[in-house]
Amino acid sequence: MRFVSEGKGQRVLSAPLNSVVNALCIVLSIYIFLYALTLFDFFGISLFGAHRALSFAIIGVLIFLIYPYKENISNQSIAWFDWLAMLGISIPSIYAFIFWEEWLYGINMPTVFEEILAFVFIISILEASRRSLGLAFTSVASIFILYPIFGSFLPGILETNTYSISQLTQFFYLSGGGSGVFGIPMEIFTTTVAMFLIFGIFLQNIGRSDHFISIATSLIGAARGGMAKVAIISSAFFSTISGVGVANVLITGTMTIPAMKKSGFKSPFAAAVEATASTGGVLMPPVMGSAAFLMADIVGVPYWDIVVAAFLPAILFYLAMYFVVDGEAAQSNIAGIEKEKIPPILKSILEGWLLLLPICILMILIGYISIPVDQAAALTVSFLIIMRLFMGSGRLLTVSQSFREAGKVIAQLGVAGAVLGIIMGGFALTGLGAFIPSMLAGLAGDNLILLLIFAAIASIILGMGAPPLLVYVLLAGTIAPTLISLGVKPLSAHLFIFYFGMLSLITPPVALSVLVASRIADADFWESSIQAVKLGLVAFIIPFCFVLEPRLLLLEVDLSSIWVLLTTILGIYSLSTALTGFVFRKSVGALYRISFGISGFLMIFPDGSSDIIGIILWAVLSGLARVWLKNTVVK
Repeated sequence: MRFVSEGKGQRVLSAPLNSVVNALCIVLSIYIFLYALTLFDFFGISLFGAHRALSFAIIGVLIFLIYPYKENISNQSIAWFDWLAMLGISIPSIYAFIFWEEWLYGINMPTVFEEILAFVFIISILEASRRSLGLAFTSVASIFILYPIFGSFLPGILETNTYSISQLTQFFYLSGGGSGVFGIPMEIFTTTVAMFLIFGIFLQNIGRSDHFISIATSLIGAARGGMAKVAIISSAFFSTISGVGVANVLITGTMTIPAMKKSGFKSPFAAAVEATASTGGVLMPPVMGSAAFLMADIVGVPYWDIVVAAFLPAILFYLAMYFVVDGEAAQSNIAGIEKEKIPPILKSILEGWLLLLPICILMILIGYISIPVDQAAALTVSFLIIMRLFMGSGRLLTVSQSFREAGKVIAQLGVAGAVLGIIMGGFALTGLGAFIPSMLAGLAGDNLILLLIFAAIASIILGMGAPPLLVYVLLAGTIAPTLISLGVKPLSAHLFIFYFGMLSLITPPVALSVLVASRIADADFWESSIQAVKLGLVAFIIPFCFVLEPRLLLLEVDLSSIWVLLTTILGIYSLSTALTGFVFRKSVGALYRISFGISGFLMIFPDGSSDIIGIILWAVLSGLARVWLKNTVVK
């Protein structure tokens, strides 16, 4: 599983260097695993905060060993500037580790030596980011470093205060609080996020991800267009351990896309189904691209509240997809999977217990026993390790392989944490965190719908081609405060921007998930992208639903919540009918489709009277379609 997939090639290393990388990856993963288990505290070793610096020292070495200075380079040697860049991250990090408590509680200004360390440190981080994350977010981070330096020379509203080198060093490097390289993002990335990545990789290596496809086949394979629906359900299942859209495509798509094509779906549609379903995986609790943990910290609510609030929107996303796929399958007359090829549900569940049991344990630890999420993930990994050591051959090899794979992903995550710390620090230091929301609010005025549309467009643009965590944090500091200022509940605002940031994965011109899926399907990228947008078009409306109607986030639960949920589902079904032009086994023409679309919007809009009108309109249209339409298309 890769955190980002942007075509960034990894270096081909000689055998000795490859052994060093593997060893460092294992050491990094095991260290984070033991830290999450609080074993160091048990022995009286307090590493809180300083843990970030020690982890990043290892990460700095790994990044410059794994990623060359140019893409698609195949040289095995490490250049002199690679070694310097390694030292440029590891030495300042070790220095921070040694003097952490002094930094945290001290009030002394930085020394000249510390200012030099900070300069080298930031330059090395930007280069590490360029190699592993790409130029786009490296450029953003660079802006937030340069802006405080030169902002005092800019005209008008862009002008900032003047900051000295000492102040910048203190803020971006020496700060042990919430901002800077070693701020809150680094803490979350090197604890909770890292542990869930370790958990996901162990679960994939010890269990078998194709069990999710087997379970989905048992549940829904016999239905019309069965293989496409299996892709939807299996991606929803797999997302509970992955939370990375591109990873979902790579793992489930290699099995579902060929099967969809074989069942009769065209290549672009098969690619679109897998890409869209896998994107929904980023929205599905409990992992949510690891953004749930950052969101809990930023919004200031328990992690479990995020999981509960995100559940219904994720289900609605997959329902919308299911309805559209069903209509397309009906139009193309694609049957379900043959009954003799569908495994019994009980057999599929029993064979997939290695995947299901650890997830259940994790949910019990987090939701019922209320253990901190990183510790719960570590305890579940402990269970997986013990279980693996008593199973079959190659037991230790699987464990070490899982720690090694996790270490490589954590290395890239650590750089992302540093970049986010710089961006968040720049927002706080320069006041941009207040300026951008006020600008958007000025454009929209007091019109919440207009502001939501602006926010959705901005979220999709900023999210194109970027990893989920980077997208969310960038949007959380710019777009979310604007929505909150107009009365949107904080959790609704943050889920709104996260939702649209993830939909950029299926929105051209970047559409990263579609790009990967189209290559697997051997389909045209643009045709696949159009199909993906069509599949996800109803899903683009869902965030507006839960912002305007917070009961969909289960923030307010009463008897009326059931009515809201049912009318929203029926509204989504009606909108899906408008998209596909198929209802009750009949094709309908443009007038009917427009009418079904109006009916859907009326039911989705949070107003009791509009719900009633929408339901009546839907019932009339459905009755007409059922009674009057024979085998012809009504214009």
